Amino acid sequence: MKYKRLEENLGKEVKLTADRELNSIMLQKLKKLSSFNILSEENDEKVLNQNDYNWILDPLDGSFNYSRGIPLYCISLGLWIGNEPILGVIYDLTEDDIYHGIIGENAYKNKKQISVSRVNKSSDAVLC
Repeated sequence: MKYKRLEENLGKEVKLTADRELNSIMLQKLKKLSSFNILSEENDEKVLNQNDYNWILDPLDGSFNYSRGIPLYCISLGLWIGNEPILGVIYDLTEDDIYHGIIGENAYKNKKQISVSRVNKSSDAVLC
């Protein structure tokens, strides 16, 4: 894949051409659709506007996995007002699934409603 070109290797934190290219595409789209502040892992400016809406973007969440051919990576996007989350969207690039939810509302995988596990004891839970 052409996108696996490594630009930086900081141990387990890697920067790939795909990070920067996806970041550019996502920033263009967000700026076209919204006037909100945008924080992105790939941007130099990391200022959270405390009294305003902020998009928080990780254009290639799991770039370490991506760089090694492990199919666990996604695009992560959240909308916050100050320090409070409002909504989140995850696009699973390998499975072509979109997860989204709004605080106080339902969450979905594609168009099907999903929910968290009803397991109450950590000893009964599975962490992957």
